[in-house]
Amino acid sequence: MDEIDIAAKIKAVCALAPGSSSVLLNHDPASPSSRWHELAQQGLLGIGLPARCGGQGGDWVSVAQSAELLARYSFDVALPMLWLMQMLISRQYLAGFGNTPLCDDYLADIVAGKKRLALAVSEPGVGAHPKRLSTRAMNDSGSYILNGQKAWVTNATVADFFVVVAITGETNQRRQFAAFLVDKDNPGLAVGAASQPLLGSLGHAGLTLSDCRVPADAMLAAGDDAWDRMIKPFRRLEDVLFLVISVGMIRRGLDQLLTAWRGAEQTPSEPLLLQLGQMYAQTDILSTDLCRAMECAEQPTQAKEFDLIMLARRGQFQALLSAFEHLAAAMGQKTGEASALLNRCRQMQMFYLRRNDDLAKRIGAELFERGLLGD
Repeated sequence: MDEIDIAAKIKAVCALAPGSSSVLLNHDPASPSSRWHELAQQGLLGIGLPARCGGQGGDWVSVAQSAELLARYSFDVALPMLWLMQMLISRQYLAGFGNTPLCDDYLADIVAGKKRLALAVSEPGVGAHPKRLSTRAMNDSGSYILNGQKAWVTNATVADFFVVVAITGETNQRRQFAAFLVDKDNPGLAVGAASQPLLGSLGHAGLTLSDCRVPADAMLAAGDDAWDRMIKPFRRLEDVLFLVISVGMIRRGLDQLLTAWRGAEQTPSEPLLLQLGQMYAQTDILSTDLCRAMECAEQPTQAKEFDLIMLARRGQFQALLSAFEHLAAAMGQKTGEASALLNRCRQMQMFYLRRNDDLAKRIGAELFERGLLGD
């Protein structure tokens, strides 16, 4: 599917056109929503996934463009976030590291809308720091037994299976990791109660693995460099795609403001026209640069370019939020969907502001170390 075809399918699923009222503001991903099945019927759960499993193919840029469109036309955090995490985990872990019939079966069920998955990396009190994780997987006569706890697992309460990252051993004082597929019905797995959602209707919960046995073909990747191959690229991709969704919501807000403005039959002032045009141009540039960041995210040799793009574009997005607020106020649209959009976009990005500051400090320290004009 090309971008035009994807946009048409997303509009059909969301049952709205640019400027109309959203019907997904209170979408609950835990409910048996028919929209998830409609996404599957339209082929939208197969974007970026291999054709052998019923997927539509495509690269990470295709995933990013689709995420932005879904955020724009649903005007909702929960649905695009739920979709995004499914595509992100499926493509990065199952399609990227799974080479068994079991993985293909899982991918086929995801594309068909029959199953949802969640990623379990972080642990209570230590986050996702590889030196502090303690969940282990022991080889036992051709299968693996997992023991440990996981925390803050996004979509845990609605997932049918999990990708669980665990320690498999240690070589030369360097931990070895692997990822394992674990069904929610595994007798050795317990899903905790849902915590307070952080983004829209998304729920988080912990996992407890107690002698949780999985077959050997449930292992996706292992080795000394598994963490670098699996987790680090995932974090970079996640960073970009969360910002992509926020950009889609900004576009949705601009659509709403423009429709309300035209409906009021007011003569626009030149300053407002200037501001509106600048915002659309800046949003287009931001979207294009984020697609470039997606291309860099998987390539270790392009890590520096990725960091610079994300540092600059997160700052640009914050400026866009402020400009949007001023534009909404000038158009008399401070309340309603425009106000809701601002709150949701700020929710989406507040987790990354500290990371952005840390990145800026690191780049500043490197510049100071070698001199501003150094190589």
